[in-house]
Amino acid sequence: MSQSRRNFLKQTGVIGAGLLTIPSMAIGQSELAALVSNKFGEFSIHQGLTLEDLTYLTVLRKVDAEISYEVVDSQNRRLSFLMISANKMTGSDWQLDKIKIPDLKLNENYRFRVLNSKKQIIDERFFKALDTNKKMPKLAIVSCASDFFRSASKTMWSSLKIQNPDLIFFIGDTCYADQASDGTPLGFWQRYVETRNRLGLYRHQVLTPILASWDDHDFGKNNSDGSFKHKKFMLELFKTFWLFPEEKNYRRDMGVYQDFTAWGQKFYLMDCRYFRSPTTHYGAEQEEMLYNSLNTYDQPSWLLNGSQFFGGYLKKDSYEHMQNESFKKFCQQLATVKAPVCFVSGDIHFSELMAIEPEILGYKTYEITSSSIHSFTFVQQQSFKKNPRRIAKCATSKHNFKIVVIDNSSDKFKFTVTCQGDEKDIYYKQACEIIR
Repeated sequence: MSQSRRNFLKQTGVIGAGLLTIPSMAIGQSELAALVSNKFGEFSIHQGLTLEDLTYLTVLRKVDAEISYEVVDSQNRRLSFLMISANKMTGSDWQLDKIKIPDLKLNENYRFRVLNSKKQIIDERFFKALDTNKKMPKLAIVSCASDFFRSASKTMWSSLKIQNPDLIFFIGDTCYADQASDGTPLGFWQRYVETRNRLGLYRHQVLTPILASWDDHDFGKNNSDGSFKHKKFMLELFKTFWLFPEEKNYRRDMGVYQDFTAWGQKFYLMDCRYFRSPTTHYGAEQEEMLYNSLNTYDQPSWLLNGSQFFGGYLKKDSYEHMQNESFKKFCQQLATVKAPVCFVSGDIHFSELMAIEPEILGYKTYEITSSSIHSFTFVQQQSFKKNPRRIAKCATSKHNFKIVVIDNSSDKFKFTVTCQGDEKDIYYKQACEIIR
Protein backbone atom coordinates (compact mmCIF):
# COMPACT_ATOMS: atom_id res chain seq x y z
CA MET A 1 0.00 0.00 0.00
CA SER A 2 1.29 3.48 -0.77
CA GLN A 3 2.50 5.81 1.95
CA SER A 4 -0.40 8.17 1.30
CA ARG A 5 -2.98 5.43 1.87
CA ARG A 6 -1.37 4.48 5.18
CA ASN A 7 -1.99 7.98 6.43
CA PHE A 8 -5.71 7.26 6.45
CA LEU A 9 -6.89 5.62 9.67
CA LYS A 10 -10.26 3.98 9.27
CA GLN A 11 -12.61 2.48 11.84
CA THR A 12 -15.73 0.62 10.77
CA GLY A 13 -18.69 -1.18 12.22
CA VAL A 14 -19.58 1.17 15.12
CA ILE A 15 -23.30 1.15 15.82
CA GLY A 16 -25.02 4.34 16.99
CA ALA A 17 -28.54 4.99 18.19
CA GLY A 18 -30.69 7.95 19.20
CA LEU A 19 -29.86 9.32 22.64
CA LEU A 20 -32.41 11.97 23.58
CA THR A 21 -36.17 12.08 23.45
CA ILE A 22 -38.30 15.00 22.23
CA PRO A 23 -42.05 15.69 22.17
CA SER A 24 -43.89 13.76 19.49
CA MET A 25 -44.89 15.97 16.56
CA ALA A 26 -45.61 15.88 12.86
CA ILE A 27 -43.34 18.20 10.89
CA GLY A 28 -44.33 19.96 7.69
CA GLN A 29 -41.67 21.15 5.23
CA SER A 30 -42.60 24.78 5.85
CA GLU A 31 -41.95 24.38 9.59
CA LEU A 32 -38.42 23.04 9.37
CA ALA A 33 -36.49 26.28 9.66
CA ALA A 34 -38.42 27.40 12.72
CA LEU A 35 -37.90 24.10 14.51
CA VAL A 36 -34.15 23.98 14.08
CA SER A 37 -33.88 27.57 15.33
CA ASN A 38 -30.21 28.51 15.72
CA LYS A 39 -28.99 24.94 16.32
CA PHE A 40 -27.57 24.40 12.86
CA GLY A 41 -24.41 25.14 10.93
CA GLU A 42 -21.87 24.37 13.62
CA PHE A 43 -20.53 21.42 11.60
CA SER A 44 -20.03 20.76 7.92
CA ILE A 45 -22.59 18.03 7.14
CA HIS A 46 -23.28 16.47 3.76
CA GLN A 47 -26.13 14.17 2.77
CA GLY A 48 -24.82 11.77 0.16
CA LEU A 49 -26.28 8.71 -1.51
CA THR A 50 -29.96 8.51 -0.65
CA LEU A 51 -32.63 6.02 -1.69
CA GLU A 52 -36.23 5.40 -0.64
CA ASP A 53 -35.16 3.56 2.52
CA LEU A 54 -31.66 4.79 3.45
CA THR A 55 -29.23 7.66 3.37
CA TYR A 56 -25.56 8.36 4.03
CA LEU A 57 -24.24 11.43 5.82
CA THR A 58 -20.74 12.75 6.32
CA VAL A 59 -19.72 14.99 9.23
CA LEU A 60 -16.50 16.97 9.32
CA ARG A 61 -15.36 17.37 12.92
CA LYS A 62 -12.24 17.94 15.00
CA VAL A 63 -10.47 14.71 15.94
CA ASP A 64 -10.58 15.51 19.65
CA ALA A 65 -14.19 16.79 19.69
CA GLU A 66 -16.23 15.09 22.41
CA ILE A 67 -19.40 14.60 20.42
CA SER A 68 -21.95 11.92 19.63
CA TYR A 69 -24.76 11.60 17.12
CA GLU A 70 -28.50 11.06 17.32
CA VAL A 71 -31.19 10.36 14.71
CA VAL A 72 -34.92 10.69 15.41
CA ASP A 73 -38.05 10.78 13.30
CA SER A 74 -41.04 13.13 13.63
CA GLN A 75 -42.77 10.80 16.09
CA ASN A 76 -39.97 10.72 18.64
CA ARG A 77 -38.74 7.31 17.53
CA ARG A 78 -35.00 6.82 17.76
CA LEU A 79 -33.25 5.28 14.75
CA SER A 80 -30.19 3.10 14.76
CA PHE A 81 -27.36 4.05 12.44
CA LEU A 82 -24.03 2.61 11.38
CA MET A 83 -20.73 4.45 11.55
CA ILE A 84 -19.18 3.37 8.25
CA SER A 85 -15.79 5.03 8.73
CA ALA A 86 -13.89 7.65 10.68
CA ASN A 87 -11.27 9.06 8.34
CA LYS A 88 -8.35 11.18 9.47
CA MET A 89 -4.84 11.90 8.35
CA THR A 90 -1.55 12.26 10.15
CA GLY A 91 -0.74 15.95 10.57
CA SER A 92 -4.35 17.15 10.53
CA ASP A 93 -6.69 17.68 13.45
CA TRP A 94 -9.78 17.09 11.28
CA GLN A 95 -11.76 13.90 10.83
CA LEU A 96 -14.55 12.94 8.43
CA ASP A 97 -17.19 10.57 9.82
CA LYS A 98 -19.32 8.63 7.33
CA ILE A 99 -22.69 7.38 8.62
CA LYS A 100 -25.36 5.12 7.16
CA ILE A 101 -28.96 5.53 8.30
CA PRO A 102 -31.17 2.62 7.16
CA ASP A 103 -34.88 1.83 7.58
CA LEU A 104 -36.16 5.18 6.36
CA LYS A 105 -39.67 5.82 5.06
CA LEU A 106 -40.78 8.14 2.31
CA ASN A 107 -42.42 11.44 3.26
CA GLU A 108 -41.08 11.23 6.80
CA ASN A 109 -39.01 14.09 8.22
CA TYR A 110 -35.93 12.99 10.14
CA ARG A 111 -33.53 14.90 12.33
CA PHE A 112 -29.81 14.32 12.60
CA ARG A 113 -28.22 15.82 15.68
CA VAL A 114 -24.72 16.41 16.94
CA LEU A 115 -24.50 16.30 20.75
CA ASN A 116 -21.76 17.61 22.98
CA SER A 117 -20.29 15.78 25.98
CA LYS A 118 -23.27 16.93 28.10
CA LYS A 119 -25.69 15.44 25.54
CA GLN A 120 -26.85 18.89 24.52
CA ILE A 121 -27.79 19.53 20.90
CA ILE A 122 -25.16 21.69 19.21
CA ASP A 123 -26.17 21.07 15.60
CA GLU A 124 -29.42 19.77 14.11
CA ARG A 125 -30.34 19.09 10.49
CA PHE A 126 -33.42 17.81 8.73
CA PHE A 127 -33.36 15.21 5.99
CA LYS A 128 -35.66 12.87 4.10
CA ALA A 129 -35.49 9.73 2.01
CA LEU A 130 -35.50 10.16 -1.78
CA ASP A 131 -38.63 9.37 -3.76
CA THR A 132 -37.11 7.64 -6.78
CA ASN A 133 -40.55 7.20 -8.40
CA LYS A 134 -41.47 10.89 -8.35
CA LYS A 135 -43.18 12.02 -11.57
CA MET A 136 -41.47 15.42 -11.88
CA PRO A 137 -38.10 15.19 -10.08
CA LYS A 138 -35.99 18.33 -9.88
CA LEU A 139 -32.22 18.01 -10.22
CA ALA A 140 -29.51 20.62 -9.69
CA ILE A 141 -26.35 20.42 -11.82
CA VAL A 142 -23.35 22.19 -10.27
CA SER A 143 -19.64 22.49 -11.01
CA CYS A 144 -16.59 24.66 -10.30
CA ALA A 145 -16.97 25.76 -6.67
CA SER A 146 -13.89 27.76 -5.68
CA ASP A 147 -13.95 28.47 -1.95
CA PHE A 148 -11.99 31.68 -2.53
CA PHE A 149 -15.09 33.36 -4.00
CA ARG A 150 -16.66 33.95 -0.59
CA SER A 151 -19.38 36.45 -1.52
CA ALA A 152 -20.49 34.62 -4.67
CA SER A 153 -20.46 31.33 -2.78
CA LYS A 154 -22.86 32.66 -0.16
CA THR A 155 -25.19 34.09 -2.81
CA MET A 156 -25.24 31.04 -5.06
CA TRP A 157 -25.74 28.35 -2.42
CA SER A 158 -28.58 30.43 -0.96
CA SER A 159 -30.12 30.57 -4.42
CA LEU A 160 -29.79 26.82 -4.87
CA LYS A 161 -31.37 26.20 -1.47
CA ILE A 162 -34.43 28.18 -2.53
CA GLN A 163 -34.83 25.93 -5.58
CA ASN A 164 -35.23 22.92 -3.24
CA PRO A 165 -34.00 20.23 -5.67
CA ASP A 166 -34.53 16.54 -4.98
CA LEU A 167 -30.90 15.74 -5.78
CA ILE A 168 -27.72 17.66 -6.59
CA PHE A 169 -25.17 16.37 -9.08
CA PHE A 170 -21.80 18.00 -8.31
CA ILE A 171 -19.91 17.19 -11.49
CA GLY A 172 -16.36 18.32 -10.95
CA ASP A 173 -14.15 20.85 -9.22
CA THR A 174 -15.95 20.22 -5.97
CA CYS A 175 -12.73 21.50 -4.41
CA TYR A 176 -9.78 23.46 -5.82
CA ALA A 177 -7.26 21.19 -4.16
CA ASP A 178 -4.41 22.36 -6.37
CA GLN A 179 -4.73 26.01 -5.27
CA ALA A 180 -3.25 27.35 -2.01
CA SER A 181 -1.78 23.87 -1.49
CA ASP A 182 1.82 22.73 -1.21
CA GLY A 183 1.08 19.83 -3.56
CA THR A 184 1.59 17.15 -0.92
CA PRO A 185 -1.00 14.57 0.22
CA LEU A 186 -1.48 16.47 3.48
CA GLY A 187 -1.89 19.70 1.55
CA PHE A 188 -4.59 18.13 -0.64
CA TRP A 189 -6.38 16.76 2.44
CA GLN A 190 -6.29 20.21 4.03
CA ARG A 191 -7.80 21.82 0.92
CA TYR A 192 -10.67 19.31 0.92
CA VAL A 193 -11.23 20.11 4.62
CA GLU A 194 -11.05 23.87 4.07
CA THR A 195 -13.56 23.71 1.23
CA ARG A 196 -16.04 21.66 3.26
CA ASN A 197 -15.72 24.13 6.12
CA ARG A 198 -16.21 27.20 3.93
CA LEU A 199 -19.08 26.36 1.57
CA GLY A 200 -22.58 27.21 2.75
CA LEU A 201 -23.93 24.10 1.03
CA TYR A 202 -22.83 22.02 4.01
CA ARG A 203 -24.40 24.37 6.57
CA HIS A 204 -27.97 24.28 5.25
CA GLN A 205 -30.68 23.51 7.80
CA VAL A 206 -32.43 21.11 5.43
CA LEU A 207 -30.06 18.67 3.76
CA THR A 208 -30.24 17.71 0.09
CA PRO A 209 -28.71 14.50 -1.30
CA ILE A 210 -25.56 15.04 -3.38
CA LEU A 211 -23.73 12.71 -5.75
CA ALA A 212 -20.38 13.91 -7.08
CA SER A 213 -17.66 13.23 -9.59
CA TRP A 214 -14.38 15.01 -10.15
CA ASP A 215 -12.52 17.06 -12.71
CA ASP A 216 -8.96 18.39 -12.75
CA HIS A 217 -8.91 20.65 -9.67
CA ASP A 218 -10.30 18.11 -7.20
CA PHE A 219 -8.13 15.51 -8.94
CA GLY A 220 -5.19 17.63 -7.81
CA LYS A 221 -3.67 19.36 -10.84
CA ASN A 222 -4.96 21.66 -13.56
CA ASN A 223 -5.64 19.87 -16.88
CA SER A 224 -4.10 16.68 -15.48
CA ASP A 225 -4.50 13.07 -16.59
CA GLY A 226 -3.59 9.57 -15.49
CA SER A 227 0.10 10.44 -15.35
CA PHE A 228 -0.41 12.65 -12.25
CA LYS A 229 1.92 11.30 -9.58
CA HIS A 230 -0.55 11.68 -6.70
CA LYS A 231 -3.52 10.11 -8.47
CA LYS A 232 -3.73 7.06 -6.17
CA PHE A 233 -3.84 9.25 -3.10
CA MET A 234 -6.38 11.60 -4.70
CA LEU A 235 -8.61 8.65 -5.53
CA GLU A 236 -8.64 7.59 -1.88
CA LEU A 237 -9.25 11.19 -0.81
CA PHE A 238 -12.21 11.64 -3.14
CA LYS A 239 -13.66 8.31 -2.11
CA THR A 240 -13.42 9.38 1.53
CA PHE A 241 -15.35 12.60 0.99
CA TRP A 242 -17.75 11.65 -1.79
CA LEU A 243 -18.26 7.94 -2.51
CA PHE A 244 -20.39 5.37 -0.73
CA PRO A 245 -20.75 1.59 -0.50
CA GLU A 246 -22.74 -0.03 -3.28
CA GLU A 247 -26.47 -0.23 -2.71
CA LYS A 248 -29.55 -1.15 -4.70
CA ASN A 249 -29.62 1.22 -7.70
CA TYR A 250 -26.13 2.57 -6.93
CA ARG A 251 -23.04 0.95 -8.37
CA ARG A 252 -19.37 1.86 -8.20
CA ASP A 253 -16.52 0.63 -10.31
CA MET A 254 -13.10 1.72 -11.49
CA GLY A 255 -11.82 5.12 -10.41
CA VAL A 256 -14.66 7.37 -9.28
CA TYR A 257 -17.15 5.90 -11.77
CA GLN A 258 -20.67 5.55 -10.37
CA ASP A 259 -24.07 4.82 -11.84
CA PHE A 260 -27.36 5.61 -10.17
CA THR A 261 -30.88 4.56 -11.15
CA ALA A 262 -33.92 6.66 -10.25
CA TRP A 263 -37.17 7.93 -11.81
CA GLY A 264 -36.98 5.28 -14.51
CA GLN A 265 -33.68 6.72 -15.76
CA LYS A 266 -30.00 5.99 -15.33
CA PHE A 267 -27.25 8.47 -14.42
CA TYR A 268 -23.61 7.68 -15.21
CA LEU A 269 -20.98 9.70 -13.34
CA MET A 270 -17.91 9.14 -15.44
CA ASP A 271 -14.26 9.33 -14.36
CA CYS A 272 -12.60 11.67 -16.85
CA ARG A 273 -9.23 11.99 -15.06
CA TYR A 274 -7.81 8.82 -13.52
CA PHE A 275 -7.55 6.85 -16.81
CA ARG A 276 -7.16 9.82 -19.11
CA SER A 277 -4.25 9.94 -21.57
CA PRO A 278 -3.33 11.91 -24.71
CA THR A 279 -5.33 9.43 -26.78
CA THR A 280 -8.26 8.45 -24.54
CA HIS A 281 -10.65 10.28 -22.23
CA TYR A 282 -11.94 7.38 -20.13
CA GLY A 283 -9.76 4.43 -21.04
CA ALA A 284 -10.96 1.41 -23.00
CA GLU A 285 -12.12 -0.56 -19.95
CA GLN A 286 -14.34 2.18 -18.55
CA GLU A 287 -15.88 2.85 -21.95
CA GLU A 288 -16.60 -0.84 -22.51
CA MET A 289 -18.29 -1.01 -19.12
CA LEU A 290 -20.45 1.97 -20.10
CA TYR A 291 -21.44 0.47 -23.45
CA ASN A 292 -22.40 -2.83 -21.82
CA SER A 293 -24.64 -1.05 -19.33
CA LEU A 294 -26.28 1.12 -22.02
CA ASN A 295 -27.01 -2.05 -23.99
CA THR A 296 -28.43 -3.84 -20.95
CA TYR A 297 -30.77 -1.05 -19.83
CA ASP A 298 -32.72 0.84 -22.44
CA GLN A 299 -34.12 3.56 -20.17
CA PRO A 300 -33.22 7.23 -20.74
CA SER A 301 -29.63 7.77 -19.65
CA TRP A 302 -27.51 10.72 -18.63
CA LEU A 303 -23.73 10.86 -19.10
CA LEU A 304 -22.27 13.24 -16.50
CA ASN A 305 -18.68 14.38 -16.97
CA GLY A 306 -16.35 16.97 -15.51
CA SER A 307 -15.09 18.10 -18.94
CA GLN A 308 -17.23 18.97 -21.94
CA PHE A 309 -18.04 16.36 -24.54
CA PHE A 310 -18.76 18.49 -27.64
CA GLY A 311 -16.49 21.39 -26.73
CA GLY A 312 -14.12 21.07 -29.67
CA TYR A 313 -14.93 24.57 -30.87
CA LEU A 314 -13.10 25.99 -27.81
CA LYS A 315 -9.86 24.21 -28.77
CA LYS A 316 -9.27 23.23 -25.13
CA ASP A 317 -10.01 20.58 -22.52
CA SER A 318 -12.96 18.66 -24.01
CA TYR A 319 -13.25 15.06 -25.15
CA GLU A 320 -13.96 16.18 -28.72
CA HIS A 321 -10.81 18.33 -28.88
CA MET A 322 -8.27 16.53 -26.69
CA GLN A 323 -8.87 12.94 -27.85
CA ASN A 324 -10.69 13.47 -31.14
CA GLU A 325 -10.17 10.03 -32.71
CA SER A 326 -11.31 8.31 -29.52
CA PHE A 327 -14.27 10.67 -29.32
CA LYS A 328 -15.41 9.75 -32.82
CA LYS A 329 -15.35 6.04 -31.89
CA PHE A 330 -17.13 6.87 -28.61
CA CYS A 331 -19.99 8.52 -30.50
CA GLN A 332 -20.14 5.66 -32.99
CA GLN A 333 -20.56 3.21 -30.13
CA LEU A 334 -23.23 5.35 -28.44
CA ALA A 335 -25.16 5.31 -31.72
CA THR A 336 -25.45 1.52 -31.48
CA VAL A 337 -26.54 1.05 -27.86
CA LYS A 338 -30.16 0.60 -26.74
CA ALA A 339 -30.43 3.55 -24.38
CA PRO A 340 -30.88 7.15 -25.57
CA VAL A 341 -28.41 9.50 -23.89
CA CYS A 342 -28.16 13.13 -22.83
CA PHE A 343 -24.77 14.70 -22.08
CA VAL A 344 -24.05 16.79 -18.97
CA SER A 345 -20.77 18.62 -18.30
CA GLY A 346 -19.04 21.46 -16.45
CA ASP A 347 -15.48 22.87 -16.38
CA ILE A 348 -15.48 25.79 -18.85
CA HIS A 349 -16.58 28.59 -16.45
CA PHE A 350 -19.61 29.49 -18.47
CA SER A 351 -22.86 27.65 -19.11
CA GLU A 352 -24.47 26.73 -22.37
CA LEU A 353 -27.02 24.37 -23.88
CA MET A 354 -26.15 22.56 -27.09
CA ALA A 355 -28.36 20.67 -29.53
CA ILE A 356 -26.39 17.72 -30.88
CA GLU A 357 -27.35 17.02 -34.48
CA PRO A 358 -28.94 13.64 -35.36
CA GLU A 359 -26.03 12.76 -37.64
CA ILE A 360 -23.88 12.07 -34.57
CA LEU A 361 -25.94 9.43 -32.70
CA GLY A 362 -28.84 8.85 -35.10
CA TYR A 363 -31.18 11.11 -33.10
CA LYS A 364 -31.11 14.66 -31.78
CA THR A 365 -29.82 15.02 -28.24
CA TYR A 366 -28.36 17.72 -26.00
CA GLU A 367 -25.33 18.67 -23.97
CA ILE A 368 -26.08 20.62 -20.80
CA THR A 369 -23.00 22.49 -19.55
CA SER A 370 -23.21 23.99 -16.06
CA SER A 371 -20.28 26.16 -14.93
CA SER A 372 -19.37 27.87 -12.69
CA ILE A 373 -21.41 28.20 -9.54
CA HIS A 374 -18.66 30.37 -8.00
CA SER A 375 -15.25 30.46 -9.60
CA PHE A 376 -13.22 32.43 -12.12
CA THR A 377 -15.12 33.94 -15.02
CA PHE A 378 -14.90 36.78 -17.52
CA VAL A 379 -17.60 39.06 -18.86
CA GLN A 380 -19.11 37.61 -22.05
CA GLN A 381 -16.71 34.65 -21.92
CA GLN A 382 -19.38 32.57 -23.65
CA SER A 383 -19.02 34.83 -26.72
CA PHE A 384 -15.27 34.48 -27.26
CA LYS A 385 -15.76 31.53 -29.63
CA LYS A 386 -18.74 30.76 -31.86
CA ASN A 387 -20.47 27.46 -31.13
CA PRO A 388 -22.67 26.32 -34.03
CA ARG A 389 -24.41 23.77 -31.80
CA ARG A 390 -25.44 26.25 -29.11
CA ILE A 391 -29.17 26.93 -28.83
CA ALA A 392 -29.79 30.64 -29.36
CA LYS A 393 -29.54 32.76 -26.21
CA CYS A 394 -28.75 29.70 -24.08
CA ALA A 395 -25.41 30.73 -22.58
CA THR A 396 -24.02 32.89 -19.77
CA SER A 397 -20.68 33.52 -18.10
CA LYS A 398 -22.28 34.79 -14.89
CA HIS A 399 -22.21 32.53 -11.85
CA ASN A 400 -24.95 29.95 -12.27
CA PHE A 401 -26.18 26.41 -11.89
CA LYS A 402 -28.65 24.32 -13.85
CA ILE A 403 -32.03 23.08 -12.70
CA VAL A 404 -33.33 20.11 -14.69
CA VAL A 405 -36.92 19.02 -14.17
CA ILE A 406 -37.59 15.58 -15.65
CA ASP A 407 -41.10 14.88 -16.91
CA ASN A 408 -41.90 11.27 -16.07
CA SER A 409 -45.62 11.58 -16.74
CA SER A 410 -45.19 9.52 -19.92
CA ASP A 411 -42.63 7.19 -21.44
CA LYS A 412 -40.99 10.05 -23.34
CA PHE A 413 -37.51 11.43 -22.59
CA LYS A 414 -38.56 14.98 -21.73
CA PHE A 415 -37.08 17.59 -19.42
CA THR A 416 -36.78 21.34 -18.90
CA VAL A 417 -33.44 23.05 -18.35
CA THR A 418 -33.23 26.32 -16.40
CA CYS A 419 -30.01 28.27 -15.97
CA GLN A 420 -30.31 29.92 -12.56
CA GLY A 421 -28.19 32.73 -11.15
CA ASP A 422 -28.93 34.31 -7.81
CA GLU A 423 -32.48 33.90 -6.55
CA LYS A 424 -33.91 36.58 -8.86
CA ASP A 425 -31.97 35.86 -12.07
CA ILE A 426 -32.90 33.21 -14.64
CA TYR A 427 -30.54 33.39 -17.61
CA TYR A 428 -32.40 30.99 -19.89
CA LYS A 429 -34.95 28.20 -19.87
CA GLN A 430 -35.48 25.52 -22.50
CA ALA A 431 -37.84 22.56 -22.88
CA CYS A 432 -36.11 19.51 -24.40
CA GLU A 433 -37.19 16.13 -25.72
CA ILE A 434 -35.01 13.29 -26.96
CA ILE A 435 -36.77 11.01 -29.44
CA ARG A 436 -35.15 7.82 -30.54
